Amino acid sequence: MSDNIHLKLNKNQYVRNCSTENAYAIRFSKYDNEMSFISKKWSSLIEVDEFKDGEWNNTYYRMKIPYWLFDKLSDEQQESINSIIQENNEDEIRQRESRES
Repeated sequence: MSDNIHLKLNKNQYVRNCSTENAYAIRFSKYDNEMSFISKKWSSLIEVDEFKDGEWNNTYYRMKIPYWLFDKLSDEQQESINSIIQENNEDEIRQRESRES
């Protein structure tokens, strides 16, 4: 089992212009403007360009957060992260089904 939580974030969830030298600004919930600041020292975030039929289709972000850091977040932040994980899993299932058909 991995020591990290892996998240796929859309462009609206990573708030680049509010990030600092030491922390990523993340808006975990799509439904409010509350941001969380996640330490760059203990987590990582990479930008991924997605291509479809050889052309740019979308940009998203992959984030890794250690479980011990997740445990220190507020209940609301943990709930938001868990909902993102659920959304990511549902998206993965839909993509797999569309490739099979």
